[in-house]
Amino acid sequence: MLLPDRTTITAEGQDLSHIEVRLEDAQGVLGPDADRLIRFELEGTGTILGVDNGDLRSSEPYQANQRTTYWGRCLAIIQAAREPGEIRLTAAAADLPPAQLLIRTTPSPGQSPSGPSSA
Repeated sequence: MLLPDRTTITAEGQDLSHIEVRLEDAQGVLGPDADRLIRFELEGTGTILGVDNGDLRSSEPYQANQRTTYWGRCLAIIQAAREPGEIRLTAAAADLPPAQLLIRTTPSPGQSPSGPSSA
């Protein structure tokens, strides 16, 4: 399951959305002992700024497109680009169906709908 803190962010090159990944069973119960490597794929007007899982013992890099869950959870931080549009995030793990999320990026104040102003 993917749980974003926001599904609309501003296309000004700095706005973020934090996406929590939760490994839950069919009844929605978190599986704390079912940790898996989650691979992230992003399409659209943004980037994966960082990933984390809260495990202070982990040696995995924060700037990557994958992270192992810890107690059934991990986090992807998505950063908007400077052009409005859509960001599609896919999270996939072995033996699990992929999950997808759509984040919209909207023009910032003073920005045209097609991108940054040239002023």
